Amino acid sequence: MSKELTRDEFALLKQGIISIRGEITTDTLDYMESCMLNLAIVGNPDIEIWFASHGGDIEVGVCIFDMIRLYPGVVTGYVVSYAYSSAAIILQACDYRVASPSSRLMIHNCSLTRTYTYDQIKKGLIPKKSMSVIAEPQKRIISILKDVTGLTTQEIRKILKRGEVVSAKEAKRIGLLDEIQ
Repeated sequence: MSKELTRDEFALLKQGIISIRGEITTDTLDYMESCMLNLAIVGNPDIEIWFASHGGDIEVGVCIFDMIRLYPGVVTGYVVSYAYSSAAIILQACDYRVASPSSRLMIHNCSLTRTYTYDQIKKGLIPKKSMSVIAEPQKRIISILKDVTGLTTQEIRKILKRGEVVSAKEAKRIGLLDEIQ
């Protein structure tokens, strides 16, 4: 269900700008849906998406990724400070990805909202249902990153396992960005 845009959100959208900031939640998905519907009304012009997000729900992030990937206009993504976790995945749907030199990105393995201890993981005490919930988004993230970076599955898994915040320069080197401005 799409949400009504605020006056500021609508003013930015009229300038071709969408701002993804804060936590990625179903509210973010509703916001993006409203933006895309409004943009469709005016002929799907080229747009910019500005990112300043620590990430959030990966399933929502993948939905937003697909929404952007299927958008008919040209989409340029700008990391204005940071794009972590699901925000970094959403960024990968943009036709062109730009960051400032001081920006940071992070990608990591999928996680569940419930935290498990090292001992629980080591002993195999994670419920099978929880593992299946996490397996599909993990596969999708790997597929997305393979497509945009050209890295192998093994290389991507290694990066995801580290889960480190990387500089714009490193993000560009591994294929998560096209340009640093």
